[in-house]
Amino acid sequence: VVWEVSVIVARLLALDVIPCCKDVIGRRVLELGAGCCLSGMALALHGAEVTFTDIPELVPHLEANVQKNLSHLPNWNVVAYDWLRPLPVKLQYRYDIIIATDCVYHAHLVEPFLTALKTVCTPTSTLLLVYERRDAQVIRDFEAQLKRSFKYKKPFSSKRLRELLGDELILREDDADWLTILE
Repeated sequence: VVWEVSVIVARLLALDVIPCCKDVIGRRVLELGAGCCLSGMALALHGAEVTFTDIPELVPHLEANVQKNLSHLPNWNVVAYDWLRPLPVKLQYRYDIIIATDCVYHAHLVEPFLTALKTVCTPTSTLLLVYERRDAQVIRDFEAQLKRSFKYKKPFSSKRLRELLGDELILREDDADWLTILE
C-alpha cells in the first residue's frame, strides 16, 4: 500500500519546495518506517544517499521495491529496524536528514518512535516528519512529547499545500489539518 502522505511528500520533493530537502546531492538520509520507500526513493533520485528502514518482516519487500526502482543507483541500502529494539549497528552513523512519513498512528508506538528519533538525530540532523492526523489523542500525545525534545515548525499551511499540489493531489476538504509536515 502506498499511503497518500508518501505521494504528497514525493510530489513536494519533485517541486523542490521542502526547505530541508533542497540540494540533497551526497547528503545522508535515513528513512524510518519506509513502507514502500516512496519518499526515500524520491530523495535518492535527487542524489541523496538513502538508508531505508522498517521492521524485519518488511525488509524483503523494501529491498525488492528499491531494487526494482533504483537498481541503476549506488546510493541506497536497506536495514531492518524495529523501534522496540536497540538501534542496529548498521545505523550508527550521522545522518543529515531523517524522514518519517505516516509513522504516527498507534498509541503504543509513540514512545518507541520518539526514542528512535532521539537515538538517530544529532544536533546537525534535520528531521522531516509528515503524517496524517488519524487519531486526535495519539497525535496530541505525540506532539506534546515531541515538543520536549525537538524544536520544529510547520513549513506549509493547508492553503499553501493546495496551491502547490493543485488538482494532482486532492487534499481532504473536511479537515484542513489532516496532514502535518514538521521540519
